[in-house]
Amino acid sequence: MSKLIDLTGQRFGRWTVIERVENKCGRTCWKCRCDCGKTKDVYAINLTRGLTQSCGCLQIEELVMRTKERVEDLTGKRYGKLVVLCATEERYSNGSIKWKCRCDCGKIYYSSSSDLKTRRSCGCKTRLINLTGSKFGRLTVIGRANDKKGKTYWHCVCECGTEKEVCASHLTSGRIVSCGCSSFDRISELNKTHGMTNTRLYNIWCGMHQRCYNKNLKNYRIYGGRGITVCQEWLDDFMNFYNWAMENGYADNLSIDRIDVNGNYEPSNCRWATDKEQSCNTRRTRIFEHNGEMKSLKQIAEDEGINYNTLLKKVPKDATEVNTAIYEIKTKRKKE
Repeated sequence: MSKLIDLTGQRFGRWTVIERVENKCGRTCWKCRCDCGKTKDVYAINLTRGLTQSCGCLQIEELVMRTKERVEDLTGKRYGKLVVLCATEERYSNGSIKWKCRCDCGKIYYSSSSDLKTRRSCGCKTRLINLTGSKFGRLTVIGRANDKKGKTYWHCVCECGTEKEVCASHLTSGRIVSCGCSSFDRISELNKTHGMTNTRLYNIWCGMHQRCYNKNLKNYRIYGGRGITVCQEWLDDFMNFYNWAMENGYADNLSIDRIDVNGNYEPSNCRWATDKEQSCNTRRTRIFEHNGEMKSLKQIAEDEGINYNTLLKKVPKDATEVNTAIYEIKTKRKKE
């Protein structure tokens, strides 16, 4: 039988052995006190082999420290006027990392991660030049807008009436001089020799370009925003469009209409139509085959001499033909 070693008073990690206690499961146990103040009965073998170092508080502290180490790397990011250069070895008293930053004014500033999210500068005050009322190209500044990514923005209105928020540096440097409409004027310059700039047909041609390519236009989302374009034949040459219009029934009381509302502006997909025909050819219009022709419900009602609303109520939303509804309406009319 091996001689029992007295561990009283000895330290094992954070444990200090107080006294021996009754054996458990045939093993020698010692009553120990942790540095945090807690006491616990510990097997002698766990103490001597270093299998236990504390009551559990040591593991918790290590977990907290590892959590503090797992922080986002902010190097190179901008917060207002501050650009993060690197993390420093020095830490704040609460364990958070100190980040070395450079302000736009040139000063070096140290900040914590949480402080960077609310602080916009080292504390310097740069005089803001008020651009309200100033004119830059076609843009007139009408007021200050919300800052974006630490940069000053101004609310502007273009000569064409479109409003736009523009970065201050883009205005003062001349990088942006309009809402985008100036690019369409350059196209106009290429075609100024035709002498039709102020005609209705020329305005229709310009309108096609605007709807398909001017992202600042209100209706852009239902034209260019859906992928609708102008064919290359018409895109840069007004005279090609003019010749097509004259050969295909253009009149001052008609407007250009795309036969397939999901198709592009091109000769094979365009026609000159009345306002009534235009209203019958939209993405919401339901088309049916009637007497060998494809017509809208409104056109069919007119051909049959039936009230449109009466016919509309009789035709289910998922219907593919209208003959049954027409028959029922006419039969009921005869009985009356």
